[in-house]
Amino acid sequence: MIDKICYRRLQKLLIQNAIRIGSKPFILNCGLKTYVYIDAKTVTLDPQGSYLVGKVMFDIIKTMNVNAVGGRTLGADPISASIMYTAYTYGYHIKQFIVRKTPKAHGTSKWIEGNIERGDRVLVVDDVLTTGWSLIRAIQHCREHGLEVEGALVLVDRQELGGKGNVERALKDKPVIALFNKTGDRLLEVDE
Repeated sequence: MIDKICYRRLQKLLIQNAIRIGSKPFILNCGLKTYVYIDAKTVTLDPQGSYLVGKVMFDIIKTMNVNAVGGRTLGADPISASIMYTAYTYGYHIKQFIVRKTPKAHGTSKWIEGNIERGDRVLVVDDVLTTGWSLIRAIQHCREHGLEVEGALVLVDRQELGGKGNVERALKDKPVIALFNKTGDRLLEVDE
């Protein structure tokens, strides 16, 4: 069960710190122009935000059969670290992994970093979902590494460009969970 107080505090923190409304359009990574930008790292890299993200996301995944969380650097890194730490404080052993944007150019030339092994059951995470491309690339690299991807968990779904549907197709029958949605005139609507 999700801690509703932490959930509402996280929502408030996102609205206060992560939402940017511009007089000129912002250009997203995918090329989309938007007047509403969600800078989730202002929350995930903040002490209170990190605590809340870890607590709320751990509440969701503690009943799932996963032993590692991670995703593409940089958006997923603070989220997966928060979940790993929170899990440990509750007596769970959930490891963190990082999917690089390009393989390491020296040493082992790995795409994925972390103490994970072929067959581990993993959940792929990210901060903001727009097209789903980052999550899909992470899922592909996890599968190439022999990991069993059990689903995806994102902080905010922008609900634009079919992102959630794209990730659902990549995952087939596994869940894609968004803590919050950006919908219409309501900047963040709770996904309950």
